Amino acid sequence: MQRHDRPHFDALRDALERRRAELLREVEAAEAARRVPIDRTEVGDREDESVRLHAGDIGEAEEGRDLVELRRIEAALRRIAAGGYGDCVDCAKPIGLARLCVEPAAERCAACQAVHERERQRAA
Repeated sequence: MQRHDRPHFDALRDALERRRAELLREVEAAEAARRVPIDRTEVGDREDESVRLHAGDIGEAEEGRDLVELRRIEAALRRIAAGGYGDCVDCAKPIGLARLCVEPAAERCAACQAVHERERQRAA
């Protein structure tokens, strides 16, 4: 990221740090909720059990999504510390400020991200 973009840089770093703190709280809450024992003495029916299992699956999926986002944010913060934030990890060109404002943890410019996504789709 260019030096003249310093106010934007500071705002982006702050946004990353705030989101990181938020995600850490959410992941910690999810882990704490998993440690709470389920009351097996409660009388219920199969529908109740199904709803409970479905809610657990959704919670696990949300936690997984949060962990992926947390890893991306922590990688962005490491790039900031190393001085490489705002440069595409593939082509080393600057990532557009508009893209970083929408996705502060972006590691690729729009063009390289499009290529990356097409390759992932082909591999799937």
